[in-house]
Amino acid sequence: MRSSIQRMIPRRPDPSPWVMWLRSAIIALCIFILWYLLTSSDVVDSRHSDSPLIASEIPLSLATVRDIADIAHARLGWSREKTVHDARNDAALGQDEFVAYACLRASGRRVASAWGDRGEWQITLGEALDRAFRESSEQSKNLIDTVEIDLAYNFETVASKKRSAAFSNIHRGVKGIEIATPAGVKRWAPTTMLARNLSFHRILEDIEQADDSIRFKVSRFAAYQVVVCKGASSRPIEMFRGNKIVETDEVDEARCKDLAEGLTRWMENQLQADGRMVYKYWPSRGKESQSDNPIRQFLATNCLFELAEESGDPRALDRAERNLDYNLKKYYVASNGMGYIEHKKKRKLGAAALAALAIVRSPARTSYKEQELEMLKAIDAALQSDGSFHTFLNDPTRRDNQNFYPGETLLLWASLYEQDRDDKLLERFHMAFEYYYDWHRENRNPAFVPWHTMAYFKVWKITKDHFFEEAILDMNDWLVHEMQELDRIAYPDVRGRFYSRKHQNYGPPHASSTGVYLLGLADAFCLAREIGDSKRQRVYRLAILRGLRSIMQLQFVDETDMYYISQRNRVLGGLRTTVYNNEIRIDNVEHALMATLKILKVFSPQDYVWPIWPPKASVGS
Repeated sequence: MRSSIQRMIPRRPDPSPWVMWLRSAIIALCIFILWYLLTSSDVVDSRHSDSPLIASEIPLSLATVRDIADIAHARLGWSREKTVHDARNDAALGQDEFVAYACLRASGRRVASAWGDRGEWQITLGEALDRAFRESSEQSKNLIDTVEIDLAYNFETVASKKRSAAFSNIHRGVKGIEIATPAGVKRWAPTTMLARNLSFHRILEDIEQADDSIRFKVSRFAAYQVVVCKGASSRPIEMFRGNKIVETDEVDEARCKDLAEGLTRWMENQLQADGRMVYKYWPSRGKESQSDNPIRQFLATNCLFELAEESGDPRALDRAERNLDYNLKKYYVASNGMGYIEHKKKRKLGAAALAALAIVRSPARTSYKEQELEMLKAIDAALQSDGSFHTFLNDPTRRDNQNFYPGETLLLWASLYEQDRDDKLLERFHMAFEYYYDWHRENRNPAFVPWHTMAYFKVWKITKDHFFEEAILDMNDWLVHEMQELDRIAYPDVRGRFYSRKHQNYGPPHASSTGVYLLGLADAFCLAREIGDSKRQRVYRLAILRGLRSIMQLQFVDETDMYYISQRNRVLGGLRTTVYNNEIRIDNVEHALMATLKILKVFSPQDYVWPIWPPKASVGS
């Protein structure tokens, strides 16, 4: 029976050698892939892997924050009362082991800093405070008024192939970095990196350049952040990325007015007696940058005139006039009957347009009649027969910056048309519109949108031409959908900013970008309201509120986010470039201030109190 069954089963021939080799190769490949996935993944040193929940989403209790502050007060001799530790507060910090960091500061200046040893949070915190205090000189001990504290936990080793993602800029100020070499262990706390405006890339680069032969282990860690200030009236604050989260329900009319007042104060403080405006300031260094950019300088001049018009204050008008006079003396040149704004031998179309626009806005316009007419001639000469512009007035071969300079030029022309109703100017405006709107639809870029929106809307208010209306709505629908970050964000303090992770060629996140997008969106919102498009009006309104939240998050407002600032009058009211880069540039402030002033003018009280974060609605649905 068995032999008959065996005869019924077809006999498979032995596999050929090449088949056996192929099987072996496949098995070896599978083993290699499994090995690669295991060895290239992060090796976690602590008991828990990196949770998607972050400190701001599981905040410490007020009692725990007070416990932390009590330890600091006692160790620094700020309080004579005996500290009574409440063990019940330990639960808020979980069962992790911590390594505490304490930095003692006097008026923002670092006096001393130290790390504790790994262990229970109250023990390591005490060690860090004691070590930092011992490191302080006797003279400086009496000057200490602030202590920044990081309770580091959840240390995880990061494999070299994963360092790019693990240490990208978005984690600066939230995560810290630890580097272990044969010589020892060195850590950078999140608050330290913020205070020094230090990137992970710079840290790793410095370590690698120090000695290529030394092998080192790199770890990333999370940290609770608390700032404690001296004085009975000062309450300790748990920080997120060295700041307090601006919640969505804080974006109301009163907060917008506070935002505008702070931005205005910064602008006024940066204007020098001779009319020069500070271009860029580095809060971490307490120094002004020597770089410059006339386009952004003349944008600031336009902003100063806007402030003068809004306030009616003669002093504000004097500031604007002094700044315009200074900038024209510094940058304006004439040649062959034409006028230019020149910087580093470049004569940019956008610079001439914004300088002429500042003159147009000035009550003393006739004093600059010659400069205005000569720059208008140079701009007219840059317009080509197809409606495009040469973007560099002294170099016809240059065709770059098409997303910026033509829109700034059309904004000038629109402002002139508002005043003069010149049909020839309107004809040139239409010619440029037809070229550039078609060009934009084939070369979408967010930088194009706000300048053309503002220009088209000025003309639309007069002509009511339907094609301007369609262009404004199309551009801003695309902008909101493509650029504003709402879902799947890494951290709550970036919500509402404009940045495309999908299309990084659109540029990095930047306060200046968010501000100028809000300027355009305010006009798009007004257009939607005027034509009765309630769906778009709702979408644009929410995008504006979200963008305002992002701007408010970036503003230096009090001793909490200025814990490391030594010259606070140079910083107060200004805008960081991003949540992790504290550099203040003039256009950060100027764009945001112009946008906030416009929003305060066009928003009704009801526009602030509607729900800010409803379910996502699509435009035109």
